[in-house]
Amino acid sequence: MLFGGVVLLVALFNFFITSGSAPYTLMAPVLVPMLMLIGVSPEVTQMLYRMGEIPLPTSSPP
Repeated sequence: MLFGGVVLLVALFNFFITSGSAPYTLMAPVLVPMLMLIGVSPEVTQMLYRMGEIPLPTSSPP
């Protein structure tokens, strides 16, 4: 459930900031340490971010 929430949060955030690397630059300093506190590795956090980022380029306007 937590992983799904992170994916949805990233997708929503990417809907408003459509730049390539800016959303990750803004979210990583918060998401990575927060999820590390509950035992999720940074690699998994980045995977979750990428999963939330993938569907959006096809649905957002150019």
